[in-house]
Amino acid sequence: MTCATGRFPPASRLRTPADFKAVFAFSQRSSDSQFVILARVNGLQRPRLGFAIARNRIRSAVVRNRLKRIVREYFRTHQDQFGGVDLVVMAQARVDVNDSEKLWASLQKHSQKVAPSCAPC
Repeated sequence: MTCATGRFPPASRLRTPADFKAVFAFSQRSSDSQFVILARVNGLQRPRLGFAIARNRIRSAVVRNRLKRIVREYFRTHQDQFGGVDLVVMAQARVDVNDSEKLWASLQKHSQKVAPSCAPC
């Protein structure tokens, strides 16, 4: 994602099934009552973000899209913390989308846990 424009270009996304499989197969996991975050070093100079938000866990498309917007905004503003890491974000069924501050705090906690452990030596 470019800081100047605030866009989320394809280079900052996990796009192919192989990308997602690699993260699901070999990753570090962080979870709480809001999210499950999977992280894996990608060997690139930039972080990439993907979503695996199941329709059977969160029925409303409006809620799923709101969650994605919140996570993308967090990723956009904090991407320098992650370096070359692929992240997959999964929402828990009991996620509270009406409390943006709680979601933001949850993402902050996950980034502090995941980013240092995935940082290259």
